[in-house]
Amino acid sequence: MELQDIIREDRDRLFIIDRECYLVFTGTTLEDEKPFIRIGTSIDLPVEIIPLIDTVAITEPPVGNPALEQLNIDLTAPLATRYIGSRETVMPYLNLQRLFGLDLESAPVTDVEKDIPTFSGKTLNNNDSFAGIFYTDGNFRIYRGNTTILDLHDIKKTAIDDITVLDTVSREGNAQHYRGNGLVILDRASLFYRNGHFLSYGFPRSYHTCNTLSIDIGAIDDMLLPAPDLLTLLPFLRWKELHRGQLSIYCDHGEADYLTQLFPGLSIRSGSFRGLAADTGAGLTVQNDSGTVNLKLTYRAIEPKGTDLTIAYVQDQRDIERILKEKLDGIFITYSTYEKTNLLFKSAKTPFAIIDDGNANVLRLPGDNPPVIYRDIPYELKRYDTFDELLQDLSSLQPLAEIGPLLYAGDITALQHYSERYAGDAPIDTVPLQLELYNFLSALRALLEVTGSRKHAQVARRLITDLSPLLDRRKTVAAAASPFIILGFLEHSIHSFIGLKAQPRRASRLIEVIEKGGAPYDIPDPEKREFFLRMQKDRKRLEELVRLFQREMNEEQYRKLSEAFDERKRRYFEEALITLPPPKQQRRIFRKVAIAFIIVAAALVLAISLKGGIEYYHLYREQALREASEKRRGELISRYDIRVTDRDIFTYANDVAVKNGYQRIMSKRFRGKNPHWIFPGITITMLDGEERTVVQGDTLWEIAKEKVMGIHLAFYEIVSRIEKRRKAGEDVTGDLERLRALAYTEKHREILQQLTEKPNTAHERE
Repeated sequence: MELQDIIREDRDRLFIIDRECYLVFTGTTLEDEKPFIRIGTSIDLPVEIIPLIDTVAITEPPVGNPALEQLNIDLTAPLATRYIGSRETVMPYLNLQRLFGLDLESAPVTDVEKDIPTFSGKTLNNNDSFAGIFYTDGNFRIYRGNTTILDLHDIKKTAIDDITVLDTVSREGNAQHYRGNGLVILDRASLFYRNGHFLSYGFPRSYHTCNTLSIDIGAIDDMLLPAPDLLTLLPFLRWKELHRGQLSIYCDHGEADYLTQLFPGLSIRSGSFRGLAADTGAGLTVQNDSGTVNLKLTYRAIEPKGTDLTIAYVQDQRDIERILKEKLDGIFITYSTYEKTNLLFKSAKTPFAIIDDGNANVLRLPGDNPPVIYRDIPYELKRYDTFDELLQDLSSLQPLAEIGPLLYAGDITALQHYSERYAGDAPIDTVPLQLELYNFLSALRALLEVTGSRKHAQVARRLITDLSPLLDRRKTVAAAASPFIILGFLEHSIHSFIGLKAQPRRASRLIEVIEKGGAPYDIPDPEKREFFLRMQKDRKRLEELVRLFQREMNEEQYRKLSEAFDERKRRYFEEALITLPPPKQQRRIFRKVAIAFIIVAAALVLAISLKGGIEYYHLYREQALREASEKRRGELISRYDIRVTDRDIFTYANDVAVKNGYQRIMSKRFRGKNPHWIFPGITITMLDGEERTVVQGDTLWEIAKEKVMGIHLAFYEIVSRIEKRRKAGEDVTGDLERLRALAYTEKHREILQQLTEKPNTAHERE
């Protein structure tokens, strides 16, 4: 293929390679040093293109996510890129990069307002050149002669940019779902709502989830940022600015000043996160205990009686003792924090609920005592003075209308008869029946909390014991279509009741395609669909064009740049929310916990022996298997000094590349498909036959590292077995064959040869 096969006419010089990243090719021959202009940013910008970019045009407002600039420039020579645009826009854009450890203040900048009103691109010949024009309405055009190569306004009419996505999420939000008082736990964010307004602790990672939950993203008016997470936040701020919004931001990392400069049209009210005390104006106040990331929130006049409700939101183990002594209506604590401090809760008078923060050990919790707050589910908070009040308010939920009178009257015989519908031989395999049992058990627990009758308490306790193993509350919530959960505060307890929204819904097909990597043909809007298809075609065209540049490359520099990008992506996609420094009083707390553990150890062993039950056994067994697996993994790594080397990763990545029809990595000449050009949505086949669909944040290096570690563990597990069986004089012929099939690295083959050459059983010697 030749250059003219790709660039047949001037319009072919434009490459739309991402939803908000456009490249313009200004070259004439394959000898041009830097023949590209970039407008916008992409989290998947191929590393091979970066050395070929001469100029970055920064429009007003900027195209793309400014936080992604760190992944779009040569980190080994960050000042080699030229920026052009209005200095009032370019300098805040470059200054923002300080938050990502980059100093671009000295980067070459051409101010289109003071230096030149238009800029000339590379001279193609004596009579031909490119010209770019910045317009006061935010448009930007690139011409060559009489041909318009790029017109931002025209592209934006059909582009699937972040503004389009956020408009969709906001438009399809349903404020009626969030008119009460409650919270939603999302990935990297917790949303506290009151009367249709949201206070966001962190910022949601997924617009898809917000869309599925009918959350109007525009209703976020207040934001707490104990740690910066700007890659997802900045598109939202740009959208908020476009709609002339207002926002209160509380942080301590200096972000607010940079954001105010970058988004001058957005009214940002900033304050410190440490020690904050703020009123959202919607009947929700929030306080922060200085030195921690914990919050105290007060919902004013909540339903049904119009009384206030104050809860502590805890994800930091500091000050747990003080929080437990405070006069609070409840505590919401992440499981990882509860796991470290749970003995302090044994004698707690304040009711608490556990937040499922992704820790697998949350499965240890039996039943719903304490209640578990799951991700991606709206939780409505209500406070009741009496059990009768709870039943009346929740009578619309099944089966409370039917069993409410029986519970209130204490008709134990009728309750026992009613419970038989769940206790038969047939499994509870329908969602409606599961939802009924969920609420029935919660009502029984609430009755047990307040009843003064010993007889009623005994029957309620027996029914709970008999029926709880029949219900997996987590699976029931997951199986329900558009569920919401009410957390009812009653005296010194919290009880969860599940309901369904009237209109179950799925996320917009457009957002599903963007975030989940679906097929572009699923996009209903023909113009948006065509934009997505154009983007896919241009990615292939650009790959072919870059492949033609047969220049020598500094492979070591290229490798370092690839690794630097991979590490930045890994941090973004994998690291947990950053918390404040570890507590000084941590040791003192754990000394008390250790003492408490010694005191209650005997009672705890007795409680476990009495607890019994199929559900608890399965949870315990699953956890035991996980712990045994992790322990065995650690033993193998330590015993055989297992390490995944760069060479292992490089070899595996190359083998996967070849298996999938790509060229080998870091070739000096681009002759085949390049494995660095993997985008979300494509499927690649691993060496073991696994089909893996690429998702946002995936890199071939990280995938290879994970797979090689799996090969190592499987290989050395068999090595360990061979050593044991040989000592016992057993035949290991079959194990050697399995080991031969697993041997992948040079070290593997050396170990295999050693084991094969030294048989020590009669059968092997024969």
